Amino acid sequence: MEAREFFQKSLGLRLKTKGQTRASIADELWRVILFSEFAFDSGSHLPASLESVVKAGSEAKGLVYDTCDDLRGHDDFKDAYITKASEVETELALPDHCREMKYLGERDTFAFEERFYLSALVGHARKGDLEQAKAIYERRKKSIWLNQADRLTEWSLAIRALDLLDAASRLSTPKFPSLEAIVHGYATTWRELDRHHRQLEQAVNEWQGDHADLDDLVTRSRAEYFRSVESLQAEFIRLVKAEGWPATGNQLLWNCQVFSKMVAPALEAGERVAYFLVDSLRYELGVELEKQLSDKHPVSLATACAQLPTYTEVGMASLMPEAESALKLVGKGDTLITTLGGQPATDPATRLAYLQSRKGDQCGDIDLEDLVRLRKPRVSDKTRLLVVRTHDIDAIAHSSPRQVLRVIPDLVRQIIRGLARVAELGFEKAIVATDHGFLLFHDQAAGDVAPRPKGNWLVEKSRCMLGAG
Repeated sequence: MEAREFFQKSLGLRLKTKGQTRASIADELWRVILFSEFAFDSGSHLPASLESVVKAGSEAKGLVYDTCDDLRGHDDFKDAYITKASEVETELALPDHCREMKYLGERDTFAFEERFYLSALVGHARKGDLEQAKAIYERRKKSIWLNQADRLTEWSLAIRALDLLDAASRLSTPKFPSLEAIVHGYATTWRELDRHHRQLEQAVNEWQGDHADLDDLVTRSRAEYFRSVESLQAEFIRLVKAEGWPATGNQLLWNCQVFSKMVAPALEAGERVAYFLVDSLRYELGVELEKQLSDKHPVSLATACAQLPTYTEVGMASLMPEAESALKLVGKGDTLITTLGGQPATDPATRLAYLQSRKGDQCGDIDLEDLVRLRKPRVSDKTRLLVVRTHDIDAIAHSSPRQVLRVIPDLVRQIIRGLARVAELGFEKAIVATDHGFLLFHDQAAGDVAPRPKGNWLVEKSRCMLGAG
Protein backbone atom coordinates (compact mmCIF):
# COMPACT_ATOMS: atom_id res chain seq x y z
CA MET A 1 0.00 0.00 0.00
CA GLU A 2 2.85 2.39 0.84
CA ALA A 3 4.40 1.82 -2.62
CA ARG A 4 1.12 2.59 -4.37
CA GLU A 5 0.73 5.82 -2.40
CA PHE A 6 4.34 6.81 -3.18
CA PHE A 7 3.88 6.27 -6.91
CA GLN A 8 0.61 8.20 -6.84
CA LYS A 9 2.23 11.19 -5.18
CA SER A 10 5.57 11.23 -7.03
CA LEU A 11 4.50 10.12 -10.51
CA GLY A 12 0.80 10.90 -10.57
CA LEU A 13 0.43 7.18 -11.25
CA ARG A 14 -2.19 4.73 -10.01
CA LEU A 15 -0.72 1.23 -10.31
CA LYS A 16 -2.95 -1.27 -12.13
CA THR A 17 -1.03 -4.39 -11.12
CA LYS A 18 -3.18 -6.88 -9.21
CA GLY A 19 -1.47 -8.28 -6.16
CA GLN A 20 1.48 -6.96 -4.23
CA THR A 21 4.53 -8.93 -5.47
CA ARG A 22 7.64 -6.89 -5.94
CA ALA A 23 8.24 -8.36 -9.40
CA SER A 24 4.81 -7.42 -10.71
CA ILE A 25 5.03 -3.89 -9.35
CA ALA A 26 8.57 -3.52 -10.73
CA ASP A 27 7.49 -4.64 -14.22
CA GLU A 28 4.67 -2.12 -14.30
CA LEU A 29 6.91 0.63 -12.98
CA TRP A 30 9.57 -0.09 -15.62
CA ARG A 31 6.93 0.09 -18.35
CA VAL A 32 5.46 3.33 -17.08
CA ILE A 33 8.79 5.06 -16.46
CA LEU A 34 10.26 4.10 -19.84
CA PHE A 35 7.17 4.82 -21.89
CA SER A 36 6.70 8.12 -20.04
CA GLU A 37 10.19 9.26 -21.00
CA PHE A 38 9.51 8.38 -24.63
CA ALA A 39 6.12 10.12 -24.58
CA PHE A 40 7.46 13.29 -22.93
CA ASP A 41 10.43 13.38 -25.30
CA SER A 42 8.45 12.94 -28.51
CA GLY A 43 5.81 15.45 -27.40
CA SER A 44 2.83 15.96 -29.69
CA HIS A 45 4.29 13.53 -32.25
CA LEU A 46 3.05 10.47 -30.32
CA PRO A 47 0.62 8.45 -32.51
CA ALA A 48 -3.03 8.12 -31.46
CA SER A 49 -2.65 4.34 -31.12
CA LEU A 50 -0.39 4.88 -28.09
CA GLU A 51 -2.45 7.52 -26.31
CA SER A 52 -4.10 4.95 -24.05
CA VAL A 53 -0.81 3.54 -22.73
CA VAL A 54 -0.40 4.49 -19.08
CA LYS A 55 2.24 7.12 -18.40
CA ALA A 56 3.27 9.40 -15.56
CA GLY A 57 1.71 12.78 -15.06
CA SER A 58 3.38 15.79 -16.67
CA GLU A 59 4.45 17.09 -13.25
CA ALA A 60 6.76 14.05 -12.97
CA LYS A 61 8.66 14.75 -16.22
CA GLY A 62 11.85 15.86 -14.47
CA LEU A 63 11.82 12.87 -12.13
CA VAL A 64 11.27 10.48 -15.07
CA TYR A 65 14.16 12.02 -17.03
CA ASP A 66 16.52 11.89 -14.05
CA THR A 67 15.60 8.30 -13.26
CA CYS A 68 16.21 7.11 -16.82
CA ASP A 69 19.47 9.04 -17.06
CA ASP A 70 20.67 7.40 -13.84
CA LEU A 71 19.68 3.91 -15.03
CA ARG A 72 21.47 4.32 -18.38
CA GLY A 73 24.49 6.07 -16.90
CA HIS A 74 25.29 3.70 -14.04
CA ASP A 75 27.31 0.60 -14.93
CA ASP A 76 25.44 -1.48 -12.36
CA PHE A 77 22.09 -0.81 -14.02
CA LYS A 78 22.90 -0.76 -17.76
CA ASP A 79 22.28 -4.45 -18.41
CA ALA A 80 18.97 -4.38 -16.55
CA TYR A 81 17.97 -1.25 -18.43
CA ILE A 82 18.68 -2.83 -21.82
CA THR A 83 16.72 -5.96 -20.90
CA LYS A 84 13.68 -4.11 -19.55
CA ALA A 85 13.58 -1.50 -22.32
CA SER A 86 13.71 -4.28 -24.93
CA GLU A 87 10.85 -6.09 -23.18
CA VAL A 88 8.71 -2.94 -23.04
CA GLU A 89 9.45 -2.10 -26.68
CA THR A 90 8.28 -5.58 -27.72
CA GLU A 91 5.28 -5.64 -25.37
CA LEU A 92 3.96 -2.31 -26.69
CA ALA A 93 4.95 -3.08 -30.33
CA LEU A 94 6.54 0.38 -30.49
CA PRO A 95 8.37 -0.03 -33.83
CA ASP A 96 5.04 -0.81 -35.56
CA HIS A 97 3.06 1.95 -33.85
CA CYS A 98 5.78 4.55 -34.43
CA ARG A 99 6.56 3.67 -38.03
CA GLU A 100 5.10 6.92 -39.39
CA MET A 101 6.57 9.22 -36.74
CA LYS A 102 8.87 11.95 -38.10
CA TYR A 103 10.34 12.90 -34.73
CA LEU A 104 11.22 10.67 -31.76
CA GLY A 105 12.75 13.25 -29.46
CA GLU A 106 16.38 13.55 -28.41
CA ARG A 107 16.63 10.99 -25.63
CA ASP A 108 17.74 7.39 -25.71
CA THR A 109 14.87 5.31 -24.38
CA PHE A 110 14.32 2.41 -26.79
CA ALA A 111 16.48 0.47 -29.24
CA PHE A 112 14.24 1.13 -32.26
CA GLU A 113 15.00 4.85 -31.93
CA GLU A 114 18.64 4.14 -32.79
CA ARG A 115 17.48 2.55 -36.07
CA PHE A 116 15.33 5.60 -36.79
CA TYR A 117 18.20 8.03 -36.28
CA LEU A 118 20.65 6.00 -38.32
CA SER A 119 18.20 6.22 -41.22
CA ALA A 120 17.74 9.94 -40.55
CA LEU A 121 21.52 10.42 -40.71
CA VAL A 122 21.62 8.76 -44.12
CA GLY A 123 18.68 10.89 -45.26
CA HIS A 124 20.54 14.10 -44.46
CA ALA A 125 23.67 12.80 -46.19
CA ARG A 126 21.60 12.00 -49.31
CA LYS A 127 20.47 15.61 -49.44
CA GLY A 128 24.04 16.85 -49.01
CA ASP A 129 23.36 18.17 -45.51
CA LEU A 130 26.47 16.71 -43.91
CA GLU A 131 26.36 19.06 -40.91
CA GLN A 132 22.95 17.76 -39.86
CA ALA A 133 24.06 14.18 -40.48
CA LYS A 134 27.15 14.67 -38.30
CA ALA A 135 25.04 16.40 -35.63
CA ILE A 136 22.89 13.27 -35.37
CA TYR A 137 26.03 11.18 -34.96
CA GLU A 138 27.37 13.48 -32.23
CA ARG A 139 24.08 13.27 -30.32
CA ARG A 140 23.79 9.50 -30.62
CA LYS A 141 27.41 8.29 -30.39
CA LYS A 142 27.13 7.69 -26.64
CA SER A 143 23.80 5.89 -26.89
CA ILE A 144 23.42 2.91 -24.57
CA TRP A 145 22.33 0.90 -27.61
CA LEU A 146 25.75 1.37 -29.18
CA ASN A 147 27.16 -0.82 -26.42
CA GLN A 148 26.01 -3.66 -28.67
CA ALA A 149 28.91 -4.46 -30.98
CA ASP A 150 26.90 -4.80 -34.19
CA ARG A 151 25.24 -1.43 -33.72
CA LEU A 152 28.48 0.30 -32.80
CA THR A 153 30.02 -1.11 -35.99
CA GLU A 154 27.19 0.37 -38.06
CA TRP A 155 27.51 3.82 -36.54
CA SER A 156 31.31 3.68 -36.92
CA LEU A 157 30.78 2.87 -40.59
CA ALA A 158 28.32 5.76 -40.92
CA ILE A 159 30.76 8.36 -39.54
CA ARG A 160 33.56 7.01 -41.76
CA ALA A 161 31.31 7.50 -44.77
CA LEU A 162 30.39 11.02 -43.65
CA ASP A 163 34.05 11.92 -43.15
CA LEU A 164 34.84 10.72 -46.67
CA LEU A 165 31.90 12.63 -48.15
CA ASP A 166 33.01 15.75 -46.31
CA ALA A 167 36.61 15.46 -47.56
CA ALA A 168 35.47 14.77 -51.12
CA SER A 169 33.17 17.79 -51.09
CA ARG A 170 36.03 20.06 -49.98
CA LEU A 171 38.61 18.62 -52.37
CA SER A 172 37.44 18.91 -55.97
CA THR A 173 38.38 20.50 -59.31
CA PRO A 174 42.12 20.77 -58.49
CA LYS A 175 44.37 23.18 -60.36
CA PHE A 176 48.10 23.25 -59.63
CA PRO A 177 50.82 25.40 -61.26
CA SER A 178 53.48 22.67 -61.31
CA LEU A 179 54.19 19.02 -60.68
CA GLU A 180 56.05 19.94 -57.49
CA ALA A 181 52.97 21.82 -56.29
CA ILE A 182 50.61 18.89 -56.85
CA VAL A 183 52.95 16.48 -55.05
CA HIS A 184 53.09 18.83 -52.07
CA GLY A 185 49.34 19.37 -52.36
CA TYR A 186 48.78 15.64 -52.02
CA ALA A 187 51.28 15.35 -49.16
CA THR A 188 49.63 18.13 -47.14
CA THR A 189 45.92 17.91 -48.00
CA TRP A 190 44.71 15.46 -50.62
CA ARG A 191 46.19 12.46 -48.79
CA GLU A 192 43.24 12.86 -46.40
CA LEU A 193 40.97 11.53 -49.15
CA ASP A 194 42.93 8.28 -49.27
CA ARG A 195 43.01 8.04 -45.48
CA HIS A 196 39.24 8.49 -45.16
CA HIS A 197 38.63 6.03 -47.99
CA ARG A 198 40.88 3.41 -46.38
CA GLN A 199 39.14 3.85 -43.04
CA LEU A 200 35.75 3.53 -44.73
CA GLU A 201 36.75 0.28 -46.44
CA GLN A 202 38.16 -1.05 -43.17
CA ALA A 203 34.82 -0.29 -41.49
CA VAL A 204 32.91 -1.95 -44.34
CA ASN A 205 35.13 -5.00 -43.97
CA GLU A 206 34.27 -5.26 -40.27
CA TRP A 207 30.53 -4.86 -40.86
CA GLN A 208 28.51 -8.04 -41.22
CA GLY A 209 25.06 -6.47 -41.08
CA ASP A 210 22.27 -5.79 -43.52
CA HIS A 211 21.05 -2.20 -43.64
CA ALA A 212 19.83 -0.75 -46.95
CA ASP A 213 20.35 2.86 -45.86
CA LEU A 214 23.96 2.16 -44.87
CA ASP A 215 24.59 0.38 -48.16
CA ASP A 216 23.35 3.48 -49.96
CA LEU A 217 25.58 5.76 -47.87
CA VAL A 218 28.67 3.64 -48.56
CA THR A 219 27.93 3.56 -52.29
CA ARG A 220 27.48 7.34 -52.36
CA SER A 221 30.69 8.03 -50.44
CA ARG A 222 32.70 5.70 -52.69
CA ALA A 223 31.35 7.44 -55.77
CA GLU A 224 32.28 10.87 -54.42
CA TYR A 225 35.76 9.62 -53.49
CA PHE A 226 36.43 8.34 -57.00
CA ARG A 227 35.03 11.52 -58.52
CA SER A 228 37.52 13.58 -56.50
CA VAL A 229 40.58 11.39 -56.99
CA GLU A 230 39.90 11.05 -60.71
CA SER A 231 39.94 14.84 -61.02
CA LEU A 232 43.23 14.91 -59.12
CA GLN A 233 44.64 12.15 -61.31
CA ALA A 234 43.69 14.03 -64.48
CA GLU A 235 45.54 17.11 -63.21
CA PHE A 236 48.52 14.97 -62.22
CA ILE A 237 48.75 13.35 -65.66
CA ARG A 238 48.51 16.77 -67.30
CA LEU A 239 51.50 17.99 -65.30
CA VAL A 240 53.55 14.81 -65.83
CA LYS A 241 53.02 15.18 -69.59
CA ALA A 242 54.26 18.76 -69.39
CA GLU A 243 57.22 18.25 -67.02
CA GLY A 244 58.15 14.56 -66.99
CA TRP A 245 58.88 12.42 -63.92
CA PRO A 246 60.08 12.54 -61.20
CA ALA A 247 59.06 15.93 -59.92
CA THR A 248 61.85 18.28 -58.90
CA GLY A 249 62.05 20.62 -55.93
CA ASN A 250 64.16 21.41 -52.90
CA GLN A 251 61.93 19.41 -50.54
CA LEU A 252 61.33 16.42 -52.83
CA LEU A 253 63.29 13.19 -53.00
CA TRP A 254 63.47 10.67 -55.81
CA ASN A 255 63.43 7.08 -54.57
CA CYS A 256 66.85 6.55 -56.15
CA GLN A 257 68.20 9.29 -53.85
CA VAL A 258 66.87 7.91 -50.55
CA PHE A 259 70.00 5.89 -49.80
CA SER A 260 72.51 8.57 -50.79
CA LYS A 261 70.69 11.41 -48.99
CA MET A 262 69.22 9.64 -45.95
CA VAL A 263 71.10 6.44 -45.22
CA ALA A 264 74.67 7.11 -46.36
CA PRO A 265 75.20 10.31 -44.29
CA ALA A 266 74.19 8.49 -41.09
CA LEU A 267 76.57 5.62 -41.86
CA GLU A 268 79.39 8.05 -42.62
CA ALA A 269 78.74 9.75 -39.28
CA GLY A 270 79.42 6.41 -37.55
CA GLU A 271 75.84 5.58 -36.64
CA ARG A 272 74.31 2.11 -36.77
CA VAL A 273 71.33 2.33 -39.12
CA ALA A 274 68.21 0.18 -39.43
CA TYR A 275 66.79 0.50 -42.94
CA PHE A 276 63.13 -0.60 -43.04
CA LEU A 277 61.97 -1.50 -46.56
CA VAL A 278 58.19 -1.71 -46.33
CA ASP A 279 56.41 -2.81 -49.49
CA SER A 280 53.42 -0.60 -50.44
CA LEU A 281 53.61 1.79 -47.47
CA ARG A 282 51.86 4.65 -49.20
CA TYR A 283 52.26 8.24 -48.03
CA GLU A 284 49.15 8.55 -45.87
CA LEU A 285 50.25 5.45 -43.91
CA GLY A 286 53.64 7.10 -43.48
CA VAL A 287 51.82 10.03 -41.91
CA GLU A 288 49.95 7.63 -39.63
CA LEU A 289 53.25 6.06 -38.59
CA GLU A 290 54.75 9.48 -37.91
CA LYS A 291 51.79 10.44 -35.69
CA GLN A 292 52.10 7.32 -33.59
CA LEU A 293 55.88 7.66 -33.20
CA SER A 294 56.21 11.41 -32.64
CA ASP A 295 55.14 11.30 -28.98
CA LYS A 296 58.18 9.20 -28.05
CA HIS A 297 60.81 9.87 -30.72
CA PRO A 298 62.06 12.71 -32.91
CA VAL A 299 60.61 11.90 -36.35
CA SER A 300 60.82 13.58 -39.74
CA LEU A 301 58.74 12.77 -42.80
CA ALA A 302 60.08 13.21 -46.35
CA THR A 303 58.11 13.18 -49.59
CA ALA A 304 59.58 10.85 -52.21
CA CYS A 305 58.70 10.25 -55.87
CA ALA A 306 58.43 6.56 -56.70
CA GLN A 307 60.62 4.96 -59.34
CA LEU A 308 58.84 4.04 -62.58
CA PRO A 309 57.66 1.44 -63.38
CA THR A 310 56.06 1.04 -59.96
CA TYR A 311 56.30 -2.64 -59.21
CA THR A 312 58.15 -4.16 -56.31
CA GLU A 313 61.46 -5.42 -57.69
CA VAL A 314 62.14 -2.10 -59.45
CA GLY A 315 60.99 0.00 -56.50
CA MET A 316 63.06 -1.93 -53.97
CA ALA A 317 66.13 -1.82 -56.22
CA SER A 318 65.74 1.96 -56.43
CA LEU A 319 66.33 2.16 -52.66
CA MET A 320 69.82 0.68 -52.90
CA PRO A 321 73.16 2.60 -52.98
CA GLU A 322 74.06 4.49 -56.18
CA ALA A 323 70.70 3.53 -57.70
CA GLU A 324 70.64 6.80 -59.68
CA SER A 325 73.25 5.35 -62.02
CA ALA A 326 73.31 1.63 -61.19
CA LEU A 327 69.62 0.76 -61.71
CA LYS A 328 68.82 -0.58 -65.19
CA LEU A 329 66.16 -2.73 -66.81
CA VAL A 330 67.92 -5.12 -69.19
CA GLY A 331 66.25 -7.22 -71.87
CA LYS A 332 66.95 -10.94 -71.63
CA GLY A 333 65.08 -13.22 -73.98
CA ASP A 334 61.38 -12.50 -73.67
CA THR A 335 61.55 -10.59 -70.39
CA LEU A 336 63.12 -7.59 -68.64
CA ILE A 337 65.51 -8.07 -65.73
CA THR A 338 65.94 -5.47 -62.99
CA THR A 339 69.68 -4.99 -62.46
CA LEU A 340 72.00 -3.01 -60.19
CA GLY A 341 75.54 -2.49 -61.43
CA GLY A 342 74.91 -5.03 -64.19
CA GLN A 343 73.85 -7.80 -61.79
CA PRO A 344 70.27 -9.07 -61.26
CA ALA A 345 68.47 -7.38 -58.35
CA THR A 346 65.10 -9.09 -58.49
CA ASP A 347 64.72 -10.37 -54.92
CA PRO A 348 65.93 -9.64 -51.35
CA ALA A 349 68.93 -11.99 -51.65
CA THR A 350 70.34 -10.41 -54.82
CA ARG A 351 69.72 -6.91 -53.48
CA LEU A 352 71.54 -7.77 -50.24
CA ALA A 353 74.45 -9.12 -52.26
CA TYR A 354 74.61 -5.84 -54.16
CA LEU A 355 74.39 -3.87 -50.91
CA GLN A 356 77.27 -5.85 -49.41
CA SER A 357 79.33 -5.32 -52.56
CA ARG A 358 79.02 -1.58 -51.97
CA LYS A 359 79.00 -1.36 -48.16
CA GLY A 360 80.90 -4.42 -47.06
CA ASP A 361 80.07 -7.38 -44.85
CA GLN A 362 78.77 -5.16 -42.05
CA CYS A 363 75.38 -5.24 -43.79
CA GLY A 364 72.68 -7.68 -42.69
CA ASP A 365 69.00 -8.24 -43.30
CA ILE A 366 66.04 -9.69 -41.42
CA ASP A 367 62.32 -10.10 -41.95
CA LEU A 368 60.24 -7.71 -39.82
CA GLU A 369 58.20 -10.57 -38.38
CA ASP A 370 61.35 -12.38 -37.25
CA LEU A 371 62.75 -9.18 -35.76
CA VAL A 372 59.62 -8.71 -33.66
CA ARG A 373 58.81 -12.36 -32.89
CA LEU A 374 62.18 -13.92 -32.06
CA ARG A 375 63.46 -13.48 -28.52
CA LYS A 376 67.03 -13.26 -29.86
CA PRO A 377 66.92 -12.19 -33.52
CA ARG A 378 70.01 -13.06 -35.53
CA VAL A 379 71.62 -9.63 -35.72
CA SER A 380 75.35 -9.39 -35.18
CA ASP A 381 76.78 -6.69 -32.95
CA LYS A 382 79.09 -5.90 -35.88
CA THR A 383 76.20 -5.11 -38.23
CA ARG A 384 76.29 -1.39 -39.10
CA LEU A 385 73.44 -1.42 -41.62
CA LEU A 386 70.46 -3.69 -40.98
CA VAL A 387 67.84 -4.05 -43.71
CA VAL A 388 64.42 -4.90 -42.22
CA ARG A 389 62.01 -6.26 -44.83
CA THR A 390 58.25 -6.77 -45.04
CA HIS A 391 56.01 -7.21 -48.04
CA ASP A 392 52.75 -8.10 -46.26
CA ILE A 393 50.59 -5.33 -47.73
CA ASP A 394 51.66 -6.00 -51.30
CA ALA A 395 51.53 -9.80 -51.08
CA ILE A 396 48.16 -9.98 -49.35
CA ALA A 397 46.65 -7.26 -51.54
CA HIS A 398 47.37 -9.39 -54.62
CA SER A 399 46.03 -12.62 -53.14
CA SER A 400 43.19 -11.35 -50.92
CA PRO A 401 42.29 -7.65 -51.28
CA ARG A 402 39.73 -7.85 -48.47
CA GLN A 403 42.21 -9.34 -46.03
CA VAL A 404 44.71 -6.52 -46.56
CA LEU A 405 42.31 -4.12 -44.84
CA ARG A 406 42.78 -6.11 -41.63
CA VAL A 407 46.55 -6.33 -42.13
CA ILE A 408 47.27 -2.59 -42.45
CA PRO A 409 46.65 -1.55 -38.81
CA ASP A 410 48.57 -4.62 -37.58
CA LEU A 411 51.48 -3.81 -39.89
CA VAL A 412 51.73 -0.23 -38.61
CA ARG A 413 51.87 -1.57 -35.05
CA GLN A 414 54.44 -4.18 -36.11
CA ILE A 415 56.68 -1.50 -37.66
CA ILE A 416 56.52 0.46 -34.41
CA ARG A 417 57.47 -2.67 -32.44
CA GLY A 418 60.28 -3.30 -34.93
CA LEU A 419 61.61 0.22 -34.44
CA ALA A 420 61.62 -0.29 -30.69
CA ARG A 421 63.44 -3.59 -31.15
CA VAL A 422 66.27 -2.19 -33.28
CA ALA A 423 66.76 0.54 -30.69
CA GLU A 424 67.17 -2.19 -28.06
CA LEU A 425 69.76 -3.82 -30.35
CA GLY A 426 71.83 -0.63 -30.35
CA PHE A 427 70.87 0.98 -33.65
CA GLU A 428 70.91 4.76 -33.38
CA LYS A 429 68.92 5.70 -36.47
CA ALA A 430 66.04 4.09 -38.35
CA ILE A 431 64.86 5.03 -41.83
CA VAL A 432 61.55 3.69 -43.16
CA ALA A 433 61.20 3.68 -46.94
CA THR A 434 58.87 2.13 -49.50
CA ASP A 435 58.84 1.14 -53.13
CA HIS A 436 55.37 2.38 -54.14
CA GLY A 437 51.88 2.99 -52.81
CA PHE A 438 48.56 1.31 -53.51
CA LEU A 439 44.95 1.98 -54.45
CA LEU A 440 41.89 0.35 -52.92
CA PHE A 441 39.20 -0.62 -55.41
CA HIS A 442 35.94 -2.14 -54.21
CA ASP A 443 34.98 -3.35 -57.69
CA GLN A 444 36.20 -2.91 -61.22
CA ALA A 445 33.25 -1.19 -62.88
CA ALA A 446 32.50 -1.13 -66.60
CA GLY A 447 34.92 1.26 -68.29
CA ASP A 448 37.64 0.85 -65.65
CA VAL A 449 39.73 -1.59 -67.69
CA ALA A 450 41.33 -0.76 -71.04
CA PRO A 451 42.12 -3.49 -73.59
CA ARG A 452 45.80 -4.32 -73.89
CA PRO A 453 47.35 -2.76 -76.99
CA LYS A 454 49.03 -5.06 -79.47
CA GLY A 455 52.80 -5.35 -79.23
CA ASN A 456 55.77 -7.29 -77.98
CA TRP A 457 55.39 -6.92 -74.21
CA LEU A 458 58.22 -8.10 -71.98
CA VAL A 459 56.42 -7.14 -68.76
CA GLU A 460 52.63 -7.28 -68.44
CA LYS A 461 51.02 -6.14 -65.21
CA SER A 462 47.66 -4.60 -64.38
CA ARG A 463 49.36 -1.25 -63.67
CA CYS A 464 51.89 -1.17 -66.51
CA MET A 465 53.23 -2.80 -69.68
CA LEU A 466 56.84 -2.66 -70.86
CA GLY A 467 58.12 -3.51 -74.29
CA ALA A 468 57.35 -2.34 -77.81
CA GLY A 469 53.90 -1.66 -79.23
